[in-house]
Amino acid sequence: MRRSPSTTYTMKEVSRKLKLPTGTLRKWEQDFQLILEVPRSRTGARYYTEQEVETLLQIKQMRSKHLSISTICSLLNNSSEENEKESAESPVPLSVNDAPTIQQIIQNDDGKTLDDLKKLMESFDALKDEMIKEVREEIRQEVRQEVLQEVKKEIASSTQTQTMIINESVSHTTKEIQNLSKSVENQQKMSQQQIEEEREVNRQDIIRREEQFIEFVKTHREIAAAKQERENRKLKRLIPFWR
Repeated sequence: MRRSPSTTYTMKEVSRKLKLPTGTLRKWEQDFQLILEVPRSRTGARYYTEQEVETLLQIKQMRSKHLSISTICSLLNNSSEENEKESAESPVPLSVNDAPTIQQIIQNDDGKTLDDLKKLMESFDALKDEMIKEVREEIRQEVRQEVLQEVKKEIASSTQTQTMIINESVSHTTKEIQNLSKSVENQQKMSQQQIEEEREVNRQDIIRREEQFIEFVKTHREIAAAKQERENRKLKRLIPFWR
């Protein structure tokens, strides 16, 4: 890289001159090593000529515009090549105050670089929008899954309760029928008249018990239907979060 034989500066002097921390200068030396080569003394100390100070100023201007490292390297490489061609014809020493602005640099090559930057920024915006859309969709899917799992648990719990109640009712009825069967067997030893009377009593008793069982099942179904209706209303309130 061409260097001007003008005054040199230490890192602290450049830091004060450009209002940049020394840590930033070291980092930029690594990040922009393709376009920024900081010379060192025999003892290994860094020193800066007007050329390095000018390059650092241009980098500072571009970073303030949020340009990427690769974009800055490309722009300054193009600018450096054009400056070298111009210097070969009529060399003019540059000072820090004569450094081209970011607007002048990005307008090189008949505005092609500016167009490329605009396209690049547009692609970044599109990528950002796509990422936001994907994150929102993931959140929506997670919420939907949580709601569905909660509803499934409620339905499973309700179904299990209903099954237990019905099983208990069937078991209770079975025991009663068994007891009635034993009673009938005992009645066979009685007279025919007594048997008929007892049968009628038992029949009426069975009818009554069946009516009670039917009423019990009917009541249970009504309770289950009411609970299901409440769960459906709850589900309807949660549905808008899925959309």
